[in-house]
Amino acid sequence: MSATALTGHEQRIVDVFVGSLVQKPASFDRTIDDDDEMYLYTLEFGVRGNRAWATLAYLHAGNQMMDAVRQIVQWGFGGFGNVSTFMDFACGYGRFMRFLIQEMSVDRLWASDIREDAVAFQVRQFGVYGVVSALDPADYSDDRKYDCIFVASLFSHLHEHAFRSWLRRLYDLLSPHGLLIFSVHDVSLMPANVATGPNGIGFVESNESELLGRSSVLEKDYYGTTYVTESFVANTLADIAGRTSGYCRVPKGLCGTQDLYVVSRSTRDFANLDFPVRLKGHLDTCNVETGGRVSLGGWAVDFGDGSPAPEVQVLVNGETRQRCTTGLSRPDVAEHFHDATKNGSGWACTLPDGSVERDDIVIVRAVGEHEATAIIAFGTLDSLVQ
Repeated sequence: MSATALTGHEQRIVDVFVGSLVQKPASFDRTIDDDDEMYLYTLEFGVRGNRAWATLAYLHAGNQMMDAVRQIVQWGFGGFGNVSTFMDFACGYGRFMRFLIQEMSVDRLWASDIREDAVAFQVRQFGVYGVVSALDPADYSDDRKYDCIFVASLFSHLHEHAFRSWLRRLYDLLSPHGLLIFSVHDVSLMPANVATGPNGIGFVESNESELLGRSSVLEKDYYGTTYVTESFVANTLADIAGRTSGYCRVPKGLCGTQDLYVVSRSTRDFANLDFPVRLKGHLDTCNVETGGRVSLGGWAVDFGDGSPAPEVQVLVNGETRQRCTTGLSRPDVAEHFHDATKNGSGWACTLPDGSVERDDIVIVRAVGEHEATAIIAFGTLDSLVQ
């Protein structure tokens, strides 16, 4: 059996999960390539061989990327309908693209990666255009101009020379009004045994391929793990664009971990970039009371503006069964995050007697603005009961 093949029960779990993430689940492509390292890394190190949970984690990350990009595109272009060319660079096997094709027609989408088989998979599976990348940016043959280029978790791996040269190459591929969106590891995430150099960049020779014991197109002295200061990014962009402005940093803007940078080819007022939604939360209690009534409670916060999330929803087998707002006092959450505004982040709700069976699939999610959602908890009722 392949690493990504699912049993009927596992597929049911994934189908319910997908239904909670996307607007058009019937057309959503769930196919994951057996060589997809993002999936394989989660399968081996994140969920210890559970294929269903590895698939859920993989898809959840792709959806979080989609939420972030959607907010930026809405600000920069007024929506995906006004983007004529979009490239997912260092795209892998489509963790993000499978969400993007639900928003844009494939004739406006390009997938580019140094792994030829990854590009071929996306061309074949999704119908998008493909461009095989190169080790040296000078050898990258694509000269098309793009309204939007998204680069998730590449610059978080490149050594200094490659970081600077690829950032310059991608900036040059922007259309006159184009936006480049890329993610980095901030130095706040850097382990204690790693130091930044004088320019504000730290590099470790370690990557996912090495940990998985797989051969890679990129050697670890080129593609490792990278940490940068904002000043390093700003100075690099100033060298490229000839100015010190023209970018915006969104701390922890990608999947709640990596910082996002938004770079404009033209002059823009980044003060108007409203990026409020970075949802996080937790399910603290889930109890089945006498008679079958289910009580749930926890906290949910929008880290974009620091406020409690507007709403929490409970779904059972993909159908919304309960909605509640935050507002309950949670001084422990405020203390943990050193932010008094998070005191009102608590929530609680109940599901009526007998409305949920033990093997029903329950999803708890926080809901924010711009259609953004974040899964707080997911599983059968049995697995969530504490």
